[in-house]
Amino acid sequence: AENKCIDCVAGKYFTQAAQTSDVCIDCVAGKYFEQAAQSSDVCINCDAGKYSATAALDAAAKCIDCVAGKWSSTAGIDAENKCIHCVAGKYFEQAAQTSDVCIACVAGKYSATTALDAAAKCIACVSGKWSSTAGIDAENKCIDCVAGKYFTQAAQSSDVCIDCVAGKYFE
Repeated sequence: AENKCIDCVAGKYFTQAAQTSDVCIDCVAGKYFEQAAQSSDVCINCDAGKYSATAALDAAAKCIDCVAGKWSSTAGIDAENKCIHCVAGKYFEQAAQTSDVCIACVAGKYSATTALDAAAKCIACVSGKWSSTAGIDAENKCIDCVAGKYFTQAAQSSDVCIDCVAGKYFE
Protein backbone atom coordinates (compact mmCIF):
# COMPACT_ATOMS: atom_id res chain seq x y z
CA ALA A 1 0.00 0.00 0.00
CA GLU A 2 1.21 3.46 -0.90
CA ASN A 3 1.99 5.85 2.00
CA LYS A 4 -0.49 8.72 1.64
CA CYS A 5 0.28 10.31 4.98
CA ILE A 6 0.73 14.06 4.56
CA ASP A 7 3.57 15.87 6.27
CA CYS A 8 3.02 18.94 8.39
CA VAL A 9 4.59 21.72 6.35
CA ALA A 10 7.65 23.70 7.45
CA GLY A 11 6.65 26.13 10.21
CA LYS A 12 4.20 23.59 11.69
CA TYR A 13 4.45 20.44 13.80
CA PHE A 14 2.30 17.81 15.51
CA THR A 15 3.12 15.44 18.35
CA GLN A 16 0.46 12.70 18.00
CA ALA A 17 0.28 9.85 15.52
CA ALA A 18 -2.71 8.46 13.57
CA GLN A 19 -4.45 11.74 12.82
CA THR A 20 -7.14 11.84 10.15
CA SER A 21 -7.14 15.58 9.40
CA ASP A 22 -4.73 18.51 9.31
CA VAL A 23 -4.16 19.19 12.98
CA CYS A 24 -0.66 20.56 12.53
CA ILE A 25 0.25 23.28 15.03
CA ASP A 26 1.76 26.58 13.87
CA CYS A 27 5.08 27.74 15.22
CA VAL A 28 4.02 30.80 17.23
CA ALA A 29 4.85 34.33 16.12
CA GLY A 30 8.51 35.09 16.80
CA LYS A 31 9.55 31.52 15.89
CA TYR A 32 10.16 29.54 12.71
CA PHE A 33 11.18 26.10 11.46
CA GLU A 34 12.47 25.31 8.00
CA GLN A 35 11.78 21.56 7.73
CA ALA A 36 8.51 19.68 7.25
CA ALA A 37 7.19 16.57 9.06
CA GLN A 38 8.15 17.59 12.61
CA SER A 39 6.75 15.49 15.43
CA SER A 40 7.63 17.88 18.26
CA ASP A 41 7.81 21.62 18.88
CA VAL A 42 11.23 22.29 17.40
CA CYS A 43 10.38 25.87 16.44
CA ILE A 44 13.36 28.21 16.68
CA ASN A 45 13.30 31.79 17.99
CA CYS A 46 13.93 34.58 15.51
CA ASP A 47 17.34 36.02 16.39
CA ALA A 48 17.76 38.98 18.74
CA GLY A 49 17.42 42.18 16.73
CA LYS A 50 14.60 40.61 14.68
CA TYR A 51 10.93 39.78 15.15
CA SER A 52 7.98 38.12 13.49
CA ALA A 53 4.32 38.87 14.07
CA THR A 54 3.37 35.96 11.79
CA ALA A 55 2.77 32.39 12.98
CA ALA A 56 3.90 29.28 11.03
CA LEU A 57 7.03 30.97 9.70
CA ASP A 58 9.01 28.53 7.55
CA ALA A 59 12.36 30.33 7.24
CA ALA A 60 14.74 32.36 9.41
CA ALA A 61 15.03 34.81 6.52
CA LYS A 62 11.37 35.73 7.06
CA CYS A 63 12.13 37.14 10.52
CA ILE A 64 12.07 40.94 10.19
CA ASP A 65 14.86 43.28 11.33
CA CYS A 66 14.18 45.79 14.07
CA VAL A 67 14.61 48.98 12.05
CA ALA A 68 17.44 51.48 12.44
CA GLY A 69 16.92 53.45 15.65
CA LYS A 70 15.52 50.37 17.42
CA TRP A 71 17.08 47.22 18.88
CA SER A 72 16.30 44.06 20.83
CA SER A 73 18.54 41.78 22.87
CA THR A 74 15.71 39.23 23.19
CA ALA A 75 15.30 36.38 20.70
CA GLY A 76 11.82 35.29 19.62
CA ILE A 77 9.97 38.60 19.87
CA ASP A 78 6.59 38.58 18.17
CA ALA A 79 5.87 42.24 17.43
CA GLU A 80 7.67 45.27 16.00
CA ASN A 81 6.66 47.33 19.02
CA LYS A 82 8.82 45.06 21.19
CA CYS A 83 11.92 46.43 19.47
CA ILE A 84 13.36 49.02 21.89
CA HIS A 85 13.68 52.63 20.75
CA CYS A 86 16.90 54.58 21.00
CA VAL A 87 16.07 57.20 23.64
CA ALA A 88 15.61 60.86 22.73
CA GLY A 89 19.00 62.46 22.12
CA LYS A 90 20.42 59.29 20.55
CA TYR A 91 20.28 57.54 17.17
CA PHE A 92 21.55 54.50 15.29
CA GLU A 93 21.70 54.09 11.54
CA GLN A 94 21.71 50.28 11.13
CA ALA A 95 18.90 47.76 11.60
CA ALA A 96 18.87 44.41 13.45
CA GLN A 97 20.86 45.57 16.49
CA THR A 98 21.03 43.17 19.44
CA SER A 99 22.05 45.68 22.12
CA ASP A 100 21.75 49.36 22.94
CA VAL A 101 24.38 50.72 20.56
CA CYS A 102 22.56 54.02 20.17
CA ILE A 103 24.88 56.99 19.68
CA ALA A 104 24.41 60.38 21.33
CA CYS A 105 23.71 63.37 19.11
CA VAL A 106 26.90 65.44 19.15
CA ALA A 107 27.31 68.46 21.41
CA GLY A 108 25.54 71.44 19.87
CA LYS A 109 22.67 69.25 18.62
CA TYR A 110 19.67 67.56 20.21
CA SER A 111 16.72 65.32 19.47
CA ALA A 112 13.42 65.16 21.31
CA THR A 113 12.39 62.15 19.18
CA THR A 114 12.96 58.50 20.12
CA ALA A 115 14.02 55.81 17.62
CA LEU A 116 16.06 58.29 15.57
CA ASP A 117 17.67 56.47 12.62
CA ALA A 118 20.27 58.99 11.40
CA ALA A 119 22.78 61.45 12.83
CA ALA A 120 21.53 63.95 10.26
CA LYS A 121 18.19 64.00 12.08
CA CYS A 122 19.76 65.46 15.22
CA ILE A 123 18.73 69.13 15.33
CA ALA A 124 21.21 71.99 15.71
CA CYS A 125 20.92 74.35 18.67
CA VAL A 126 19.93 77.60 16.94
CA SER A 127 22.28 80.56 16.58
CA GLY A 128 22.73 82.33 19.90
CA LYS A 129 22.50 78.98 21.76
CA TRP A 130 25.03 76.23 22.45
CA SER A 131 25.51 72.97 24.32
CA SER A 132 28.70 71.21 25.35
CA THR A 133 26.74 68.07 26.29
CA ALA A 134 26.23 65.25 23.80
CA GLY A 135 22.88 63.48 23.68
CA ILE A 136 20.58 66.24 24.87
CA ASP A 137 16.91 65.48 24.38
CA ALA A 138 15.24 68.89 24.21
CA GLU A 139 15.77 72.27 22.54
CA ASN A 140 15.45 74.03 25.91
CA LYS A 141 18.65 72.30 27.03
CA CYS A 142 20.59 74.40 24.52
CA ILE A 143 22.10 77.29 26.51
CA ASP A 144 21.45 80.93 25.56
CA CYS A 145 24.30 83.36 25.06
CA VAL A 146 24.25 85.62 28.12
CA ALA A 147 22.88 89.16 27.85
CA GLY A 148 25.30 91.39 25.99
CA LYS A 149 26.67 88.52 23.89
CA TYR A 150 25.57 86.82 20.68
CA PHE A 151 26.61 84.31 18.03
CA THR A 152 25.27 83.92 14.51
CA GLN A 153 26.00 80.26 13.78
CA ALA A 154 24.00 77.24 14.92
CA ALA A 155 25.17 73.91 16.38
CA GLN A 156 27.84 75.30 18.70
CA SER A 157 29.38 72.85 21.17
CA SER A 158 30.94 75.46 23.45
CA ASP A 159 30.30 79.00 24.64
CA VAL A 160 31.63 80.93 21.65
CA CYS A 161 29.28 83.84 22.24
CA ILE A 162 30.95 87.16 21.53
CA ASP A 163 30.50 90.55 23.15
CA CYS A 164 28.39 93.17 21.49
CA VAL A 165 30.57 96.08 20.39
CA ALA A 166 30.53 99.33 22.32
CA GLY A 167 27.32 101.23 21.73
CA LYS A 168 25.26 98.07 21.02
CA TYR A 169 23.52 95.52 23.16
CA PHE A 170 21.78 92.18 22.90
CA GLU A 171 19.14 90.98 25.35
